[in-house]
Amino acid sequence: MAIVTHIMKQLLNLTAFLLAMLNSESLWAQCQHITLTDSSFEFLTEFYGYPGVPEMGKWFYDDGVLSSDNAFSGDKSACSNGGGAFQFVKVDSNTTYYVSAYILNGANESAPYPHFRINWVPHTVSVPTNNWTLISTSFDSGSDTMAIVGFYSMGACFDEFRVTCNPLTSADFIEDRGKPYTLSSRSTNNSFFLDSEENLDIEIWSVNGSLIAQIEESNQIAFGANLSKGMYVLKVKTDSGIWVERVVKW
Repeated sequence: MAIVTHIMKQLLNLTAFLLAMLNSESLWAQCQHITLTDSSFEFLTEFYGYPGVPEMGKWFYDDGVLSSDNAFSGDKSACSNGGGAFQFVKVDSNTTYYVSAYILNGANESAPYPHFRINWVPHTVSVPTNNWTLISTSFDSGSDTMAIVGFYSMGACFDEFRVTCNPLTSADFIEDRGKPYTLSSRSTNNSFFLDSEENLDIEIWSVNGSLIAQIEESNQIAFGANLSKGMYVLKVKTDSGIWVERVVKW
């Protein structure tokens, strides 16, 4: 009887956990069928030289991008003096997507800077203040299944660069700013990285509710290299509390 009771408690705990994840207002539940780009620029080793062939999920330099300690969140942002950076992302055809980022010192610039560049076409944005400001634009994928997205500026800095299915507001970024850790990306074809000044314990779950792996007591964690393609749920425990993240391996 005690064993049955224990199993029932475990099942109830798992059910409650999965329901909490499904009911979460996390932004990353919005786009389950595409690979998103999501960059806080904390891991600038992800920047590469101009590619000979497209490599999904990597940032590529285009006339120079500088690391900056002046960030909207975390410790780093990306700034450019007349150039920028771009990456290739997978998209669904005939779908509308939204490119968003926080921009610093954008009001100092004049057209065509700063701008998002989408499939090499500049989308000039109007930034009303030199403080960190959330700016967004949209694009239609047409018949394409791959898009080239990036940012270009003449001294302005970008942070929290995202491509999503739905338009974003500043409220979508508040939760991330309060977390005591940094997640390098929510979509990759390689490894994910978690970094914190606190101890980290993580559980990796399939969307079907199966516990895949546990990693304990470290303030820097790399994971995902051996995961199959698909969406996963992370339960991240720190000294400050517990958070739930969704990530995509492609």
